[in-house]
Amino acid sequence: MGREERDKDVVYSSVIASDYMSFTYTEIAREIGKVLEANGITGVVKHWWDIQPNIKNLIFVGSALKQTLNYLWRFDSSTNIVFYVTCEGLPILSNIDVEAVNRDNVKVVAVSNFVKKMLEAVGIKVHDVIYHAIDMDDHSIHEEFRDDVKKKFNLEKRKVLLNISDNNARKGLDNLLVAYKTLNYLIPETFLILHTFPGKPGYGGINILKYSEILELKNYWCTMLMGCLTRPKVNALYDLSRFYVCSSYSEGFGLPMIESFRFNKPVIAVDAPPFNEIVENGKTGILLPVRETKWFEIKKLMRALMNIYAVDDLIDAMTSLCVDDDLYDKLCENIKVAKYRFHSPNVYKKFLEYLE
Repeated sequence: MGREERDKDVVYSSVIASDYMSFTYTEIAREIGKVLEANGITGVVKHWWDIQPNIKNLIFVGSALKQTLNYLWRFDSSTNIVFYVTCEGLPILSNIDVEAVNRDNVKVVAVSNFVKKMLEAVGIKVHDVIYHAIDMDDHSIHEEFRDDVKKKFNLEKRKVLLNISDNNARKGLDNLLVAYKTLNYLIPETFLILHTFPGKPGYGGINILKYSEILELKNYWCTMLMGCLTRPKVNALYDLSRFYVCSSYSEGFGLPMIESFRFNKPVIAVDAPPFNEIVENGKTGILLPVRETKWFEIKKLMRALMNIYAVDDLIDAMTSLCVDDDLYDKLCENIKVAKYRFHSPNVYKKFLEYLE
């Protein structure tokens, strides 16, 4: 159906987050909603429990988990469903779960080629890959917050490393803290901002305060404010940083990597999908060799594919971005162009093809 024909009718398109605790899904849903609205499509952003079954189009942003897949049974064939989905490995599903997304009225769109491969491995038909995207031209910063943080930690002449993570076994925060201990010994003017919160029982998180006490870490700030800062305040953290360290072993996409690109900051990550679908080694960041792969079961919901890297490789990469100004400047310049691969006004237009 063409754009002109579509505009003659009222199209109810809902973009929703699968879980009110998922900050990433909520932000992505809102970003898609803005792009649809800019292209003449009426869309509302709601959480999944607020959505009534009598709607025409549903773009559902979520993870490939039992509860999210079974939620789709709430809608019959009269609803056109686009399931914009992520996973960190192989979902643990039953036949009825898979049947929920393989119906004719459901189009599964993966957030990365890695996610597409994982979903197809458990029998889910994937129609497309649309990367997560953000508005690369939105540089809104809470300047007062940024200046307060800079003053409090005396960051004027420091080289700031940033990590924004949930605290669970997939995120590699143990590797990050051990590596930073060595880096800060070698380069005392470094400073780590770790934007996270205490770990969740059953997800393999670490006790960050105890861990940092044992390591006798200096020159770092663990915010414990994950989910409590506005977008302009989070942007201020990116603005303060020299580069972003993605310490994760496993992701479905890794939104903070492109958020770092928005501020032209290089990224360190492991050289495995989906990280290397986003970061180009030596061009927009540094990719760490994979030393081992293993599976980690998350509460009988998913088997995450863990790409383990060496702490020494992480130390070397962080050191390079701290001392090699020529390399650092080159990466920053490259990002100014490369980041528009993930520019939401362009990328999310593709969802218009799926609306009826």
